[in-house]
Amino acid sequence: MNGRHMRRCGLLGILALTLCTMFYASILFTAMPPRVQALTLDHVVINEYEQNPPGGNTNKQWVEIYNPTTTVVNISLWQIKTKVYGKKFTFPMGTFLKPNSYLVVDFPGVYLSERNEQLTLLDSRKIEVDKTPISTDRENDERTWQRHPNGVDTGSDSDWKLRSSTKWLTNGGETLTCNVSPSSIQLGAQVTVAGSIEPRFQTFVKVQYREAGGGWNDLAIAQSNVNGEYTVTYTPTAITTYEFRALTPWESGAVSNTATLTVNKLPSHIYILSLREVIIGDNVSIIGFISPLKSGETVQLRIGLPNGTEWTKPTTTRPEGYFNHTFQANLEGIWNFTASWSGDETYLGATSAVQYLTVKEKFKKVDYSPMVALSAASVAAGLALALGVGLKRRAGYRLRPTPPPTFIVRRAPKPAPIVKVTPPKCPFCKSPTIYVPERKKYYCRRCKMYL
Repeated sequence: MNGRHMRRCGLLGILALTLCTMFYASILFTAMPPRVQALTLDHVVINEYEQNPPGGNTNKQWVEIYNPTTTVVNISLWQIKTKVYGKKFTFPMGTFLKPNSYLVVDFPGVYLSERNEQLTLLDSRKIEVDKTPISTDRENDERTWQRHPNGVDTGSDSDWKLRSSTKWLTNGGETLTCNVSPSSIQLGAQVTVAGSIEPRFQTFVKVQYREAGGGWNDLAIAQSNVNGEYTVTYTPTAITTYEFRALTPWESGAVSNTATLTVNKLPSHIYILSLREVIIGDNVSIIGFISPLKSGETVQLRIGLPNGTEWTKPTTTRPEGYFNHTFQANLEGIWNFTASWSGDETYLGATSAVQYLTVKEKFKKVDYSPMVALSAASVAAGLALALGVGLKRRAGYRLRPTPPPTFIVRRAPKPAPIVKVTPPKCPFCKSPTIYVPERKKYYCRRCKMYL
């Protein structure tokens, strides 16, 4: 009795555990979000067929297959099989379907029933590649059953629409967008060309570009994600205006809007150096360079004089990349300089910051007014009287003898040790410089300027 009771309790426990497991599994299954099936264009499909053409059906029925992929597909010995009449059409050896291309088979006689028909596409191993839903076409007109949007296969009957015939062409239904970001860049920068396709599904999008006034060129073939979004990156190689667009299918399908990109020249800079202060009559050198370094480029120097006039002097950058212009500062006051260049096919022009130079006279003139002259004469007369200059000797007047001068001899201090100093080299031309004690500066003979 006890053993039977224990077995019964064991069975009840297993049953309770099973029910709990099923309950929690059902909760987990219900809580999981539903999976969204992606619209894919990754295999050859039956894209369109004429089931009930105008007039009689004999020799007028046809089927269109489409290769939406980016590779050539060998369809030798593939078959199209009908459901109602059980007929088969076999593709001959050497039949290839190019990427994004169509192939139409015109059936001899009558292959398709007007009611409850279904077509199946088999490969050479008799493996099913694609199948249409069971369809009926009672209208004797030019409408056909076709995938809409073109080539889309989600496995649903809603992929098919009864629409006006598009034999050998896309069935349409796609809307493409295209944009480029940023829309204005400097040469060498990268841009992103992106967009989307509606309805949203995975497919191949051809992105094209062209320069201003040119023809369209293929940039890339991008595959959109499950949300229909595609992205391509590109680095332009010319300073011009670019246009971008997207296509799918690539030749006769949807075409996007045109996105515009402007590629600008790179910036440049120009720098100049000169002395801050010189004596009138000195030679002054203006040294500068363009960044990045440029040789053989024309630079316009603007020299502003203290009297308000200006000089414009052209100069050319040397092979080392710098330029130099020397002139004589022959006017006292404050001078100012700037340098500029117009740029080239890659770089924008630039103008330097203003540099200032103060030119001073060697000696200051003294203004001798009458009062100053009279004071000077009085001082001179006083000195003459004090020193006895110009006085006659009176009779009986004896001058005291002047005692001999006394000299104190002191030992001369030890001379300071002589330290040999090697003059520095010019930072611009690398030539040796000389030291000018009057200026307490070093002077470059080649550049003709104090450092």
